[in-house]
Amino acid sequence: MNALPVSTVSMPTNKQRLTLNLPPELYEALEACATRANRTLANQATIALEEFLLKTGDLTAPVKLALQGRPRKKAKKTTDEQNQSEDSEP
Repeated sequence: MNALPVSTVSMPTNKQRLTLNLPPELYEALEACATRANRTLANQATIALEEFLLKTGDLTAPVKLALQGRPRKKAKKTTDEQNQSEDSEP
């Protein structure tokens, strides 16, 4: 069986990359926080790290970050919500 080639094309960036090994509980908490804020995991982790470094004084000024979240997806209606909206229509 022949393996497919892996694409090595990436977007140019001046940002440094960091690989983290997180305990499952920390990952799940970060994921939940990112979901609530409508952010990617990477963006949420960057914001949390920046807030921590500002608090400890290791960072003296906020870094210009893309704080805008991803566009929100429209939530799919549950079957109960669909039934309720059908019942309320004249």
